[in-house]
Amino acid sequence: MLPIEKLPEPQDLLDYKRESSAPTYDGFTAFRQERNDAGNRIPRNETPFYKLREQLLREQKFVCAYCGQKVLQVENQHGKAQMKTEHFLPQNDEAGNDLNYQNLLGCCLGNDNKKGKNHCDSMKGDKVLQQITNPAAMQCRDEDIIYKVNNASEEVQLDTSNDNKRKELIGDTKGCLNLNHDHLRKERFSIFKNVLKRRLGEDQTQWNFQEVQRLISDYDDSSDGHHKAFKDFVTWYLRDWLVKNQSNTSRR
Repeated sequence: MLPIEKLPEPQDLLDYKRESSAPTYDGFTAFRQERNDAGNRIPRNETPFYKLREQLLREQKFVCAYCGQKVLQVENQHGKAQMKTEHFLPQNDEAGNDLNYQNLLGCCLGNDNKKGKNHCDSMKGDKVLQQITNPAAMQCRDEDIIYKVNNASEEVQLDTSNDNKRKELIGDTKGCLNLNHDHLRKERFSIFKNVLKRRLGEDQTQWNFQEVQRLISDYDDSSDGHHKAFKDFVTWYLRDWLVKNQSNTSRR
């Protein structure tokens, strides 16, 4: 889970809160949705709510705030949602919470459009996460989060050194994030197999320190405005490998 550097609050959201006598989140979703001040019909992708969701993705560098998989667009060409707008603290019909821009995150669909269990916002629902910090308030990644590669089952599991956080992070019931959903475990392993192993080699005992550091630099580079998928897993795993193999530095 990566920290998010929030952009300035969108002017449209500020305008809505100023102009409305009783501002609500649902009210903002319909704000200037049909016509602008001149009476002209507004294209759907230019409405205030759509632009807010675009900004959430842009400041998160187009990855889900929780699981880190790619979320590239608000809607597809058919107008079908490709993301969710998450309230870290659940909606409670109070403008100070529901319309607090620091409380708004962009999340993936969380398997909500498919059969089976959900993850991320779709599993969390309207529950309060007591042990996990809002990514928009984090100064650095959550150092309690670790990852475990299982080659036999071809999956990468997220884990934590903090027992109090474990249920909220990986529990698969409502109110939890379920970040070890089958899809996420398999997708992380795909990155491990097709990026790390392909670039560094099958035998981790022979990995080259300079190449590992270069790969970390590649994943840390978001100068194009995008994080790579599952960046948190990749950079944590490689840095952890460097620490564990530091004594061999002089031989590589």
